[in-house]
Amino acid sequence: SQILLGEKVQPSLYRASMLRNVTCECLCRSLALRDKEKAVLSRRIEQQYRMNLVLDGLPLVERFTEGSLRKPNNPSVLKGCPLGFSAAKDQSDSSRIIYNHVDLTIEYSVVPSTTKKGTFGPEPEPRYRVVGFYGSPQSIRHTQSSCSPDRQLFPGNCGVLTLGPETTTILWTYSIRWIKRDIPWSTRWDMYLQGSSRDARIQWVSLANSIAVLTLLTFMVALIIIRTVRRDLLRYQSMGDALAYNFKEETGWKLIN
Repeated sequence: SQILLGEKVQPSLYRASMLRNVTCECLCRSLALRDKEKAVLSRRIEQQYRMNLVLDGLPLVERFTEGSLRKPNNPSVLKGCPLGFSAAKDQSDSSRIIYNHVDLTIEYSVVPSTTKKGTFGPEPEPRYRVVGFYGSPQSIRHTQSSCSPDRQLFPGNCGVLTLGPETTTILWTYSIRWIKRDIPWSTRWDMYLQGSSRDARIQWVSLANSIAVLTLLTFMVALIIIRTVRRDLLRYQSMGDALAYNFKEETGWKLIN
């Protein structure tokens, strides 16, 4: 499916260890932003670009609550996290807000042990399975001490990050939180299958386009084959009539001397 959709999964710089929460981790820092780079970011935000991650085969989704102010008409989950959004209707860079931080929530379940109670030997180590992968993007204007693995992050005290003239570099960060859920492994895709009506609409449009193209190609190939076979049959029939005329046995009064 990745080949058909033109997608390619590559390793990312995000690092997650099992059951290890991360309050704030620095991912990377961009180089000096010039007007050209800001224009590209502004255009990508206008085009609604989204960041996509995959963990243990599960795609990252953004989960919305009822009555969301930013996207009230969207479904409960949407694949990926946005690069940013426009705070105003004007096209200025100062109204473009960059999501440079993402809160990753990983839900896991404990695999039941198959070892019977009372069995001699060391206790087997618990096994875990990832059953959910969610992301919540945030815009944070980091300071020198705002992001630290040993300190709680308070985004409200830092302000939002825009593409205005005061922004010269962007610090990309993330946090990870592990939550235990009693979700069976076989039902971990239920949230994704319910999914987004927008994604479903895109799939139906792609399917309809594929069926239309396939029908058109089938009709064209069938028409070419029918015309070719008909032309060959007519040629063979004319050749048969000519041979029959040449080898026709002469009878009648012409044979009388």
